[in-house]
Amino acid sequence: LIPRELFNTILSLYFVVVSMYAVSPTIYRITTQGILYGLTAVGLGVGWWFTGHFAFNNSIAFCICITSLWKIKLPSFATSWILLWGLFLYDIWWVFGTEVMVSVAKNIEAPVLLKMPKNLAADEYKPNEMMMLGLGDIVIPGFFIAMCLRYDYSRAGSNGPT
Repeated sequence: LIPRELFNTILSLYFVVVSMYAVSPTIYRITTQGILYGLTAVGLGVGWWFTGHFAFNNSIAFCICITSLWKIKLPSFATSWILLWGLFLYDIWWVFGTEVMVSVAKNIEAPVLLKMPKNLAADEYKPNEMMMLGLGDIVIPGFFIAMCLRYDYSRAGSNGPT
C-alpha cells in the first residue's frame, strides 16, 4: 500500500485545489471580484498547506460545505430523506459504536472536518487537542434543509418567501 506520509501529501494537494475551487466560484470571470476571490483562494490554500492551522482548515472546510450545498441539488425529497437517515445510522455505528472514524479523523491531514481547540483561551496552540465535526454532518442535513427550502419557495409562488 501507499505510505501514510505520501497518502496525506497527495490528499492535501487535492484539497488545496478543491479549496481554491470552493472559495472562488466566479474565478472564471476576469473581473476585480474574480481576481479577489482567486487571490483569497490561493492564500487560504497556501496558508493551510504550510501551516496546517485550524483557522485555514475551517475556512476551507466551510467553503467546501457552502459550495457543495450550492452546486448539488438532490432530485427528490425521498433521496434527501434516505441520505439523512443513512447518515444517522452511519454515525450510530461508525462514530459512536467504534473508534474507527475518530482514528481516521485524527490521522488524516485534509480540510474534511471543522476543528476547534478544546481550550481556545490557552496560551499555546495544541493541534492534537481538537474538537472535530465532519463535513458530512453539516452537508447531508444541509441537503435536506435546502430541499425543504426549495419546496417552500415553490409553494409560495409569486408571493415570494414568507
